[in-house]
Amino acid sequence: MTSIQAPADHLVAPASNTWIRGHQPTAEADVPQLRAAVGDHCRSQAKQADRSVDELALFMVGLVATELLSNAIRHTTGTSDRPAAGIRPSVALLAQVLEDGRILIAVSDCSPAGPNPKLVDRDEAEGGRGLKIVHEITHACWGWHPLPSGKSIWAICPNIFTVDTAA
Repeated sequence: MTSIQAPADHLVAPASNTWIRGHQPTAEADVPQLRAAVGDHCRSQAKQADRSVDELALFMVGLVATELLSNAIRHTTGTSDRPAAGIRPSVALLAQVLEDGRILIAVSDCSPAGPNPKLVDRDEAEGGRGLKIVHEITHACWGWHPLPSGKSIWAICPNIFTVDTAA
């Protein structure tokens, strides 16, 4: 069992609607494959529910997963600007399709330090905008919990199912 936590009122008991990648050494190069796995899981769940997927909403889920994973890797291997070379921190990922089509993404890592959202100047160089992006996409529905061996950061993304307008 992985050590990922999210608010109990949002988490549905792990079942076929949940995809978990347990703690494994993870590098930035692994993020695109993990993002694709989250997308594949969401599409599979939509197909099982006989629903169509809103591709823009699914893109946003992938963006949230990418930001949370990238932050976990960067902030457990060095500074936020320059991860330590050659270090692959242990990171876990959970993706869960909730009954209403929203997506819970949770990432746990071995760093006890909580997120530190930055106020970023629009003219500033690359970096520092990830949690602001997560905040906007999830309509401020994200947070974190300390764990005995690190932390878990979670976000609930909007519904990925298309709205059936047929009457």
